[in-house]
Amino acid sequence: MSMLNHLQTMKLYEIDSLPERIENFHLSEVNNYDEYILEEPPYFFPEEQQAWIDFSIKEVKYLVNAHKDMIISESKKDNKKYMPIAGIQDLIDFFAIDVSDDKCPVYFGDIEDGEFIKQSSSLDDFLKNYIIKGDPEI
Repeated sequence: MSMLNHLQTMKLYEIDSLPERIENFHLSEVNNYDEYILEEPPYFFPEEQQAWIDFSIKEVKYLVNAHKDMIISESKKDNKKYMPIAGIQDLIDFFAIDVSDDKCPVYFGDIEDGEFIKQSSSLDDFLKNYIIKGDPEI
């Protein structure tokens, strides 16, 4: 499936338009983040384990389908429009952006608590300060 098809899928998901920043990310940057991890893994990860981030189309589509109820209810409650952007290896939690804001702030989707917690003021800040290149050998 092409990135363009993915953008169309996102647009169908009750979102009239997407910020230019997220469209550019999916059309030309997403493949640059194939082997990235969270710089600081969740506290419950074993010390040596890397928390791999999955920005793939397949993962995002899965997250939309698996957590649609939470995404819709929390979007209404918080007056935002959350859209999954990445999964975290071995977790049901995920990262989402608010596509009603042109900066695309990043939120942690905490499935257990059923809420979104702001992580970063923008997608660019998240990509620059919260993730690093992982080591596939670890």
